[in-house]
Amino acid sequence: MTDAEIAALIARLEAAEARAERLEAELSDAINVIEDYLNYEHSGDPWEEDRRAMREMAIDDYGRDGRLARARAALAAERG
Repeated sequence: MTDAEIAALIARLEAAEARAERLEAELSDAINVIEDYLNYEHSGDPWEEDRRAMREMAIDDYGRDGRLARARAALAAERG
């Protein structure tokens, strides 16, 4: 194997590692938001219940602030 071939393999490996790190970051954020939603406790307190009804939970922010779009784009990039 030539030095150029080795350098090319190293570059491909580094690029794959960078993609994996981006994907992990995007999906970790998604999992945190999902867990927040699933762990929501219904206390009966109208102010807390309003938080969900008024779409003020982290899951709603995730959809509005671009994180969902970035996660979808990261997945699409991996699928090729």
